[in-house]
Amino acid sequence: MRKKKTEILIVTILWIFLIISIIYNPNLRIQSYFGIISLTIVSIALALKKRDMSLGILVFILTLSTFDFIKFGNAFDARIGIFHLLPLVLLLVLIITRLGELMSLKEKWFGEEPEELEKAKENKIAIFKREFQNLSSEELIRRENNYKLVDEAKIAIKQILEERNETKDIY
Repeated sequence: MRKKKTEILIVTILWIFLIISIIYNPNLRIQSYFGIISLTIVSIALALKKRDMSLGILVFILTLSTFDFIKFGNAFDARIGIFHLLPLVLLLVLIITRLGELMSLKEKWFGEEPEELEKAKENKIAIFKREFQNLSSEELIRRENNYKLVDEAKIAIKQILEERNETKDIY
């Protein structure tokens, strides 16, 4: 179970920043409304223990907030060039503390589907089968025993030998 202290701390800081900004400047712009809505969504996801969703949305809104597409307030408007400082620092803290989870989340959300992976594996096996088809059974057995081959190549050799009704026990 992944601890979510960092996410809770960041969301709390953003809520405090938002509340202070509203107290000092109650005139909100459209980016501030997007900030309130997105922060509410992340808070609900954290409360419902939707860890992947809360982490993904939090990274997304902090990235957008770094470039002022979303604002959490104007009370402390510190900048470095085009970057809004507070969301940038919070984003870096989140990335540093949750890099492993972010990488697995990226793979989970944007990685290939299992069917696509299986099809790619079958294509590799077919390529190896075409490459090995003209080799003798003895040569195939020697390659399987003496060479470091990828799994697809080993499967191709096994299938070719089975098609030829040969076994590896010749030698």
